[in-house]
Amino acid sequence: MVGDSREAAASLAVRAVEAMRERDHFSAWLGAELVALAPGAATVQAVVREEMLNGFGVSANYSYTTSQVSFPANFSGGRTDNPAMLRQAPNTWNLGFTYDKSRFSMRFGVSHNDANIYAYNYQATGKDSDPIVGLRGPTGDIYLYAHTQFDVQGSYRMYKRLQLVVSGLNLSNEVFGFYQGSPIYPIQREYYHPSYIFGLKWNSSGDRDHDKK
Repeated sequence: MVGDSREAAASLAVRAVEAMRERDHFSAWLGAELVALAPGAATVQAVVREEMLNGFGVSANYSYTTSQVSFPANFSGGRTDNPAMLRQAPNTWNLGFTYDKSRFSMRFGVSHNDANIYAYNYQATGKDSDPIVGLRGPTGDIYLYAHTQFDVQGSYRMYKRLQLVVSGLNLSNEVFGFYQGSPIYPIQREYYHPSYIFGLKWNSSGDRDHDKK
């Protein structure tokens, strides 16, 4: 009896999905196909076609850097640790999405920098790993906070050479500032809030092909 009820439930689920697909024109355009169906789960696959990406673009980059500094004898009380070079973030990356179609153009970007040393400040105590008097304590080196920023920009050509331009910068309202040793010991924290720009742009030179559209 249990097996029969499971088969009946699976058959009902298949019929329900097929009925939904018949009425869902977007799924039909996607070419979505049902691969597997189980109680509480369904697997669907679709092939990404060229027309689906028409106008879209993606750009990305990533860099990892590492370094070690050796201090001269008796520097800062005889420091023997090897911190990274100043202003060198270990991980930095950028990710951008674009869309350009007819009169409309859009850019969305994300940029990131890891926390990095702004100035060497630590005075050697012989207890580098100590959470209070060591490298990560309130008398440690001065660091810049990690920074991840979101920006967006778009434009729409309203008429021939006239464009509407909109942009938003620092949408994540990222912190700028410094901490000493560890983020729990802040020195300075500043928030500049997002910036929004709305305007009209007139291209006096223009593009004859655009003028005809």
